[in-house]
Amino acid sequence: MANPRQRRKVKSSSYRPVKQSRRAAQKLRKQKPIRGPKALQDAWDPKKTLHQNYSALGLVQSLQPSASGGSEPNQAPAVIDLRPTLHPKASSSSNVEEPTPGPIRQQFGRIIRDEDGNVVRIELPEEDDAEVDGKGKEKELPWGKPLNDDSDEEMEVEAKTETVRAIEKLSAAARPKSRFSSQGELSLLRELVKAHGEDVEAMARDRRRNSWQRTAGQLKAAIRKAGGFDKLRR
Repeated sequence: MANPRQRRKVKSSSYRPVKQSRRAAQKLRKQKPIRGPKALQDAWDPKKTLHQNYSALGLVQSLQPSASGGSEPNQAPAVIDLRPTLHPKASSSSNVEEPTPGPIRQQFGRIIRDEDGNVVRIELPEEDDAEVDGKGKEKELPWGKPLNDDSDEEMEVEAKTETVRAIEKLSAAARPKSRFSSQGELSLLRELVKAHGEDVEAMARDRRRNSWQRTAGQLKAAIRKAGGFDKLRR
């Protein structure tokens, strides 16, 4: 049986179920501000998706050209080239109009059908056209040359938008943040260096002085951060 109090609530005309207000729902759906430079925050459009914003600002969506998620469809009309027919008998007997010649993309083809829907012939790109298309494939990519190659050479890309120029200017003026060791860590490292010199393996095995049981690699990083052995000997 239902609770009498709940039964009175249902019969009462003054009681209304509590609903979330529209403003509260909008606050829940509100996107958080992006973290980045002020120039990027000002140029960011919250109504667009991440990929749409990156494309509009001239930024690379991902360092992997074949990353998951797909990309925006290319609305530019594709120019198709026609190869000599694979079946000359079928093509001579059919009354299908010959399409206008033009370069065809590599790994693409075209199926020609008659009025009844039967396949008449298949057109493929010429070898010369495929080579030209393969060379020019890098230019069709929105990010220019492939970024996942094995070469260590830095690729220079011309900035196309004011936002990209502002971000590049900020990154060029940025300097690595210097790290400092605490006084307690310095005293611990000085004691280890005084006892074992530059033998990091012996420092790692010293249970009394190395109370935090740091490994040899961690001790090397801490000594490098503190300024080296010469600074710790002073």
